[in-house]
Amino acid sequence: MAETDPELAAGTKADVPWAEAPQLVPKPEGMQYGYVALEGTRPVLHECTQEQLEERVASGEAVEVVVPEIDGIAPPSIVEELWPAVLERERRRRERERQAAFVNVLIFGGISLYAIQSRDPWWQIVLIMFVLFGVVPLLQYLIGALRRRVSGEGNFEETRERTLFGYWLGAGEVTTTTWCVRVLVGVFALQVLSVSVGTGNLIGRILANAFVLPLDPLIHSGALVKPLGGEWWRLLTCGLLHGGLLHIGFNGMAFKAVGEILERFYGGAVMVLTFFLSVLGGSIASVLLMPGKPSVGASGGILGLVGFLLVVGVRHRESLPADFAKSIIRSVLFMAALGVLARDYIDNAAHAGGFLVGCLIALPLSREVSEIGRFREGKLVRSLSWVAIGSMGLATLWVVFQLLAAAGNF
Repeated sequence: MAETDPELAAGTKADVPWAEAPQLVPKPEGMQYGYVALEGTRPVLHECTQEQLEERVASGEAVEVVVPEIDGIAPPSIVEELWPAVLERERRRRERERQAAFVNVLIFGGISLYAIQSRDPWWQIVLIMFVLFGVVPLLQYLIGALRRRVSGEGNFEETRERTLFGYWLGAGEVTTTTWCVRVLVGVFALQVLSVSVGTGNLIGRILANAFVLPLDPLIHSGALVKPLGGEWWRLLTCGLLHGGLLHIGFNGMAFKAVGEILERFYGGAVMVLTFFLSVLGGSIASVLLMPGKPSVGASGGILGLVGFLLVVGVRHRESLPADFAKSIIRSVLFMAALGVLARDYIDNAAHAGGFLVGCLIALPLSREVSEIGRFREGKLVRSLSWVAIGSMGLATLWVVFQLLAAAGNF
């Protein structure tokens, strides 16, 4: 790896690690212009002229570029001479998103109308999918178009800063988040298998149970029941269980997205501790504020990670990329709207409780912007994180034991 020219970082904030010149793969000696394109999943470097490079960037084919002024293979968004081509690439991307959004509105809207008219028992879930995959992308496109009409296309410096920020985010290891998501997915797979073994078509039973798991096995293996009846361990085990494929799918993607950012900012210890305490806080809020139906899911812990990032984004909005805090706020508003729409399926008290806990944890840990990406946890945070890891590990073993013991009984 070779360091790029320090001028790459000009215009970014000096107190943050992505303001430093990124480590780029060295470009081939003697090559003036070139681009990297994906052939399947394999990146392939091509030599070209300047005009050809601009065409490849505008079409979106070039994922990285070679230019004379940068000593490495770089993202096109940090090369000022390619800025017009980058703008054209973004315009084409938005047009594809607009077309996809309209198609999704038509498809999921039609399915929703059919489900409502036929009084399908799952019509609310179908309606949620219509909102998530149709209405939300279309609204995002329309809001973005309105913002560009009012404020313009943005400028090169802001785009370069966002690119360097994304480059820095992707350059670090985030193994803790990856393993947490793997554990949740593994537990869900075991949930499905535990209620599917027995006589009959195993594949058919697995497919049927994957979408909506029966309630009794969930309660038996650790769901949050209200009142607790002294089974306090359910405050934690409920965060490891999920009610269906859609549930684990959304939670897994959300955990990966926000967990990786928080881990890159403050390390795996802080991420695990925040998730652990937010699951507990969300469960306690659910028991106190939403008695009745049992609850499962990692959403309270994930909302805690979102709350942590919201505090960081607002507190350090002058140093972070311009739209970082806004994107977190949009996510919070989206979750609030989804909670209202799907209140029969979502434990809003757990979401709110986990979110509040995450915000409170961030207050003492995110005071200095210089600690982002360079955070060194003290003995207290390190010790508490080991308590969190141990507790989550024991809860996972308990759930696995219960699932294995219950296999074939439901």
